[in-house]
Amino acid sequence: MPLAVKKQLLPASAPALKRLVAPARGQYPPRAATMTHPGPVLRHEIPILTDRGDVRPGFLEIYLVAHCGHSTQGFFVCTFCAVNIATAWIELEPV
Repeated sequence: MPLAVKKQLLPASAPALKRLVAPARGQYPPRAATMTHPGPVLRHEIPILTDRGDVRPGFLEIYLVAHCGHSTQGFFVCTFCAVNIATAWIELEPV
């Protein structure tokens, strides 16, 4: 970012920036809806790997991706995605 632009942006408040970018935001569609929310019960039961320095095969990142556009109404497809962190092996399965 150019220094001149940075000097103009730093003193601006959040509401002022929001007001300035409002016309540009109106040109783009809103982000897609989300279907997942973190569950408080399972969050403490499932071990989370935070240090990826010494990862053995078998640790997975798992996602459920909804291909529904901007609305979750009606028929759409979800993709179950499992990624092995160590080997980068990916399994995709439509659900």
